[in-house]
Amino acid sequence: MKWLILVLLAAVTSSLAYAKDDPFVCVPGNNASKGVFTFEIWRALTIDQDTTSFRLCELSSKSFLMVKAKEGGKFKIRTVNLDAEQLATLKSLYQATFAANFKDDTFGTDGSTWCLEANRMNYLKVCFWTPSYNAQRRGIAAFEALGKALWDLAQFDGSNGELR
Repeated sequence: MKWLILVLLAAVTSSLAYAKDDPFVCVPGNNASKGVFTFEIWRALTIDQDTTSFRLCELSSKSFLMVKAKEGGKFKIRTVNLDAEQLATLKSLYQATFAANFKDDTFGTDGSTWCLEANRMNYLKVCFWTPSYNAQRRGIAAFEALGKALWDLAQFDGSNGELR
């Protein structure tokens, strides 16, 4: 019984320490600064099969895109500064995703999974299987456009493979 309590205590302590030091926030040291939205792309049939995450941050002083991706075998977080036009484009694409067909149930045996997570008055998380597959017919073209725009802004050097 003592061992169980010690294990639980260690798990809770480590999860609290992780949450406090989460490096994927818009303002370091402020875990509540999750930004405008988070967009994740998990690509099957790639070498690493890891998730690439994007977080749009809009502060009073600047706007930037955080990119969390595996580089050289380790996850790295970097930022891409955004000008006013890039920010407006991303926010417009983000708004357009709310007209997507959230009832789309298309699925396959392989492919990618793209997820949008946001807090707009209420928490929202929606995921679609391979949005590049018949996006127009499925009613998720805006969702696909947002993912492609984020991928393009991240300026990968080609080592991350193609987006699909």
